[in-house]
Amino acid sequence: MKKILYILIAILIAPTCLWGQANFVPKTDGTKYYILIYDGVNNDKVVDLRTSAAWNENVTFSDFFSGASSQLFRFYPAANHPGYYIVNNTSLKEKHYLMSWSWNAYFEEQVGGKEGNETRDPEFWYTFKHAFDGWQRFETFEKPKGNNGVDYTPGADAFMFDVAKKAANFKVKSADITSANGAFKAYKFVEFDPVQLFHETIVRGRAVYDNNASINASARLNLLTELEKAGAVRVFGADSEFISAQARIDSVLKNFNTLVELNASVTDAKAFIAASTASTEVKTSFNALILRAEAALNAAEINYQMVATYKGDLTAAKNLVNSIIAGTDYAGKIPGTADSRLMTGVQVGITNGKTSLANEQGNAALYNGSINLIGKDTVLCNEILKAQALVAKTVEFEDAKSILNANIETAIGVLTNTASTATDVDNAIKKLQKDIIAFNAALEAGDTIVKIKNPDFTTDFSNWSSITTSGAIYRSAQGVDGSQAMTLWSGGAYQSITTQSIKGLPKGKYVITVMANVSSDNDIAFFAINGVDSVKLPLTKDGGGLKKRTIQIDVVNDSIKFGIKGNTSENWIPAGQWAVIDNFEVKWLSKTTIQNPSFDANNLNGWTNGSTPAGAVYPSAQGVDNSPAMTMWSGSAYNLKVTQNLNLANGLYQVSTKATLSSDNHIALFAYNGTDSAKLPLTADGGAKMVKRKIQIKVTNGTLEFGIKGTGADNQVPAGQWGVFDDFEVVRLPDVEVVNANFSNDLTGWTIAGTTGAAYIENKGVDGSKSVTYWNGSDYNISTSQILSSLSQGEYELSAMAMVSDAAGASFNFSLLAEPKTKMF
Repeated sequence: MKKILYILIAILIAPTCLWGQANFVPKTDGTKYYILIYDGVNNDKVVDLRTSAAWNENVTFSDFFSGASSQLFRFYPAANHPGYYIVNNTSLKEKHYLMSWSWNAYFEEQVGGKEGNETRDPEFWYTFKHAFDGWQRFETFEKPKGNNGVDYTPGADAFMFDVAKKAANFKVKSADITSANGAFKAYKFVEFDPVQLFHETIVRGRAVYDNNASINASARLNLLTELEKAGAVRVFGADSEFISAQARIDSVLKNFNTLVELNASVTDAKAFIAASTASTEVKTSFNALILRAEAALNAAEINYQMVATYKGDLTAAKNLVNSIIAGTDYAGKIPGTADSRLMTGVQVGITNGKTSLANEQGNAALYNGSINLIGKDTVLCNEILKAQALVAKTVEFEDAKSILNANIETAIGVLTNTASTATDVDNAIKKLQKDIIAFNAALEAGDTIVKIKNPDFTTDFSNWSSITTSGAIYRSAQGVDGSQAMTLWSGGAYQSITTQSIKGLPKGKYVITVMANVSSDNDIAFFAINGVDSVKLPLTKDGGGLKKRTIQIDVVNDSIKFGIKGNTSENWIPAGQWAVIDNFEVKWLSKTTIQNPSFDANNLNGWTNGSTPAGAVYPSAQGVDNSPAMTMWSGSAYNLKVTQNLNLANGLYQVSTKATLSSDNHIALFAYNGTDSAKLPLTADGGAKMVKRKIQIKVTNGTLEFGIKGTGADNQVPAGQWGVFDDFEVVRLPDVEVVNANFSNDLTGWTIAGTTGAAYIENKGVDGSKSVTYWNGSDYNISTSQILSSLSQGEYELSAMAMVSDAAGASFNFSLLAEPKTKMF
């Protein structure tokens, strides 16, 4: 009889709202509405607000209307735009309005012009158009293309939701919404009535009670009692009593639902662990968590706060079990030839996860921390393997390999340390990734690190020249990380200069650095000399401790001398003043400065666009990691040439860029030195994105033009073909010194093999200079060679001036040959 009465009353007070065929017109006097969502099934979901979510995810929906302020909305007329409204959520301040910017829908506070102005900007204005069966389109004002920097398309957009419960304005235009595609795109606006909410809550509570007979008996009795009380209030109570009764029944329903949810989680957890491939140890720990949750469900006195917590704990524990399995599988796939410490390091995270799972006081935060650590450990292990493989396959570059190996050791130390946190491991990942990038950059740029002998005084003062007052220079364990370092000190005034020279350097700019700690300002100096000029940096305390000090100098005649000395004309240092010196380093600045190489400001500044039409070349966010890049495309054939000009020292240069192409051989990377040019027609490489492309050219007159152009006549590119370019670089490559290249010292430095006497010196070279001549009265074999060492890995150009005889009927097999002394792999 009671059920019949409930249904009868619910029918009598069914809400009245504009669900006909007309457009919805909201009241603008502060009336509150909740918004039903058409989902094509029950259609009882409602728009809701999550104030704690990210800005573009704060509008969402809930499964039913609870009366929460986050589910209630007010509408106000849009100034000067009849029929359009601005929308406010009642859980927010009045000046928070719904925005539809760049296909996102969200609430932000409009105070002092922040996030726009609701009286001026169309992103705030909405209207409501009937779509089908009383359901309305939540339509935006049609925004002009380019408004507030967004490339809007023609037609009004519409408020809608995606599968992740995120609100947006996309997929279809408002006018295209129909019953066929209207799920989560159409709405009904219901005027809020507290009495109606009370009745709906009772009906919903009764359904929850009837459908969950297995839940804790005392909790079911508590819910039933509250439902009976609420039913009496509904029949006999005054409207004022509904409000207090609503609060009570909401609280009881909320608690009961936490039991329902935990009960479902327990059932799911049992099925999960039964089917899991986890070890017996892990399953035992997980089953203990299930028993803990069941105890909470069946307790005589229920702790609802803990019930809600255990649900989250079970979810996190399931994820941890899967992480332990994944980590164990990963460890089993580490190559047997790999460093055994990597297996040990990955096992550290797995052991941490097992310990967390077995912890009787474990919770979601603890489990999630272990999940994070296991995941980070595998990522760090991958980076270490990658770095070790790089070192293994790289020939020469000993300094760069030594640096990367040291950084690998540091990363392994973090991986195998049982005290390392996920944050520690994450920092190690980021550092090693940067180290790998630096290593690759050194290889590509021709290994810019110049080798110094004994830079950190590991072998006493060998390879250093020092003129210092007796006893005032010595080593002490005060260097980087407590290592040995050069130390200067004397109780009386003393003289000191310590230097090292490097010869055979390419011309260019060099950076020299050293770690130094000094007792006073300006008494001791860091210096360099290039044979013509010198630079000097008086050292200062800078707060104490070892600090990196840096100077720059140009190499003009292939050598530099650098070191530490007293900061006077005769290198005197005052009594009692000291210095600790460690870790010298010399780098050749081979990379050339070019303008706007990565288009970071989303423009083409610094480049000359000689293309026709000019609009075929433009910036777009399609570069490395979706950063700005130079893009070219046209629907019809176009002439392409985009260039930049540099003034450079003569020498060999590499020009490179990262590029993605639509097809092969229509667009080229090129360089021109005023006489000769280098051109590389680019290929699509199977659709690969941002592949590095390189060419080399020798600068002979101090100028270089480089850039991108079409490969057709007049630099034409066919219609529809495109390219995306980013990260241009111009790098000087080292010149290589050949010993006695012009034979001015006869055959000194060369190895002669073959027929004796067939190679000899004559004056038949350039301008009558010395040259080597090959000849013999009968057939002969001959080779003239020399070995060049300490070369950077990369491509080299080998050339020689030559002339051969042209006797009739003769055949020759002379060749200019270069081959690596050691196999490169």
